[in-house]
Amino acid sequence: MLFGGGLVEEEAYAPLSKQLSDAGITVYLVQAPLNLPILASNKASSIIESENLEQVFLAGHSLGGVSFAQSVDQLYQNEQLAGIIFLASYPSEKNDLSKLNLPTLSITASKDQVLDWEKYQETKQLLPKEAEYFHIEGGNHSGFGAYGQQDGDGKPTINSSEQEDIVVNQIRAFIEKTNDQ
Repeated sequence: MLFGGGLVEEEAYAPLSKQLSDAGITVYLVQAPLNLPILASNKASSIIESENLEQVFLAGHSLGGVSFAQSVDQLYQNEQLAGIIFLASYPSEKNDLSKLNLPTLSITASKDQVLDWEKYQETKQLLPKEAEYFHIEGGNHSGFGAYGQQDGDGKPTINSSEQEDIVVNQIRAFIEKTNDQ
C-alpha cells in the first residue's frame, strides 16, 4: 500500500506502482483528500478490511510515510503488517516504532534538499533497531514520484527512470527477503 507525498497527485506514483506491479507486487495507491496523506492516515485499515488483505507492506513518500506511521501500531497489534517502507520520510515523534519487531526499510537520496535531514537523523531512533537503510546516490526527493522538479529540491545526477528502477529493486528485494524469513 503506497501513500504519496503531500500535495502530490496520486497519479504521480503510477509509474512506480506499475513497475512494482510488473515485479509481482500488488500495489494499492492510497487516495488522500486534497492530496494530503495526513488526512488518509487511517485508510490502510479500511483498504485491508475491504480487500481482505493479510500481511501488508505499507510504504510512504515524504508526508505519506509520516501519515501511515500513525496507524502502524494498531495494524501491527492486529498482525496485519509484514513490513514498512519509508521513501525520503520518517515517523513523527508521536509514533515510536522502535519496540516493534517489524521489518523496516528506509530509502533516501543524496541530492534530496526537501527532506529535513536533521529530523530524519533524530527520528532513526523511532524505527525498529533492525531497520535497513539505503541511500540512492544522485537521486533527489522529486525522483520518488513522477511530478517534476519540486521547488527547493536538489538537482539530480541520475534521471527519474534510474531512480525509480533503484527504488523498485530495493523494495522488491526487501519484500522478497522479508517473505523468505
